[in-house]
Amino acid sequence: MDVHPNAPPKEPVPDLPYAEPARRVGAYLIDVLLIATVLIGGLHFGLIPALGLQPDVKPPSLTIWLWVLATMSLPTWIYFVAFESSPWQATIGKRLLGLVVTDMDTGRPIWTRVLGRTWIKLLPWELIHVALNLVPAAGFDDKGMPIPSRLQLIGYTVSMFLVGSWLVTLMLTPRAQSVHDVIMRTLVLRRPRAA
Repeated sequence: MDVHPNAPPKEPVPDLPYAEPARRVGAYLIDVLLIATVLIGGLHFGLIPALGLQPDVKPPSLTIWLWVLATMSLPTWIYFVAFESSPWQATIGKRLLGLVVTDMDTGRPIWTRVLGRTWIKLLPWELIHVALNLVPAAGFDDKGMPIPSRLQLIGYTVSMFLVGSWLVTLMLTPRAQSVHDVIMRTLVLRRPRAA
């Protein structure tokens, strides 16, 4: 059976500088810290209260989930998609650690591929948002703190299982690809240093 000349290699190409899992996790943590600072610090504790836009609704509520979607999830998705499909091919965290996102031919990925990659990568966190904001708690303790319901615990467990599988896949695949890379056919490489 003939192999198409543009098909990606079955095994890792030795001269491709695949990003190390620790460097990828570090870049992701930088991005999360940056996003949290801007969205939680600047938006949720700064601009939104100053403008009086905070909805006066307690979870579980479709309104709260839509609010979190609009003020946390969508800006985060936009951040990852915009930066990784840009000429940088990297978020700020990846850029700081010298990484780029590519397609399997090591070219710049199209934005729809990066959108799918981002959706898969952030799916565990969206499951937590659903569990926290749409699923009723079992009740409240004597301090007024919610007691997780069985359905919420299932949501948290599935979410953490997905995060674990994303990390295990990253460490075990020959090209250091996580689940979102394998499904969307992307690579994360170390950026060549400028001469």
